[in-house]
Amino acid sequence: MTVYNGSKYLRLSLEAVLNQTLRDFEFLIINDCSTDDSLEIIRSYNDPRIVVQTNEKNLGQTRSLNVGLEKAQAKYIARMDADDLAYPRWLEEQYKYITSHDVSVVTTKAAVIDTQGRLKRILNSPDTFEEMLLESMFASPVNHVGSLFGKQDAVSVGGYNEDMVISADFGLWSKMLHRGFRFATTPEILIAIRFHDQSASAMRVDKEMKESSWLMGQNVAWLTGLALSAEDTLLWWQWVYRTASLNEEQFAHVLKTVNKAYESIKKEFSISPKVIQRVRVTQSKVVFVKKIFGCIKDNKTKEIVRLCEAYKIYAGHDPLFVLIAMLAGLGNGVLKILPFAYEKIALWKAWGRTRLCF
Repeated sequence: MTVYNGSKYLRLSLEAVLNQTLRDFEFLIINDCSTDDSLEIIRSYNDPRIVVQTNEKNLGQTRSLNVGLEKAQAKYIARMDADDLAYPRWLEEQYKYITSHDVSVVTTKAAVIDTQGRLKRILNSPDTFEEMLLESMFASPVNHVGSLFGKQDAVSVGGYNEDMVISADFGLWSKMLHRGFRFATTPEILIAIRFHDQSASAMRVDKEMKESSWLMGQNVAWLTGLALSAEDTLLWWQWVYRTASLNEEQFAHVLKTVNKAYESIKKEFSISPKVIQRVRVTQSKVVFVKKIFGCIKDNKTKEIVRLCEAYKIYAGHDPLFVLIAMLAGLGNGVLKILPFAYEKIALWKAWGRTRLCF
């Protein structure tokens, strides 16, 4: 765990780790020169498993993570942040899995909570290794918080890239995938990730876009042999994370590029065509919905109908888009209830497919 001025939620996070059902571990905490009372909070716990490493100067999280890689004594490393939570069986379930399967990294599904601890959504990692490979073209296939991985495997690829501020974990997983290490996901919801308002700051988004889009481009080239231009990698990132910001021409251009990437997956990865098709359809559905919700916000009813027709051409008949097209005929006032309803239904469905592991 890296800590920098994390006192607000630190006690909750520390106790979530200390109260794990698996008891035998070293709890290495890297204090990155906190100026609040974080260090005092850590020292208030009289637990021999806690080992505190205080940096001589503020290094930032990425360099502090590499300090942790260097200092950790165990064969496996588990990651937790100073404001997130872990359910009691997190380490036990992850450890059982990694020691009984031929994998180097095991991740978990996560509950996403707000600053008040209220459940907002479920963050699902891909269920299979094939899906994780495909996911790496669009996002990190691993939830960094809650992950468990082999120390030497991570060290062998150079650890975290210290030139990256936001996407260092995505960079680590990409390097490990390229070196042939295998990943897996446990089916339970084992952690809760706390999202903050400041995570959406313009400076942070710009940095994330530059780092993540570059990694996406690298992974696309590795999996498909396609070389995306710098402009296309930025549009690719926007297509996933800032869908509504793309105009109609840009959206169609990226959709065509994404489809070409799916069609160009190298045979050496042995990813089933059925898996590729399922992931392609599922992902495109999410992106089309994001674009439609942006149009609802901007009162672009005609474009919503065009998007529903475009989705049918791209991925086939889907009742959701038939419904949206019908509602569009009733006016934008009716459509405005869709984003809220969709979010609640998606949360309910995701919750029903997973197990909360207390």
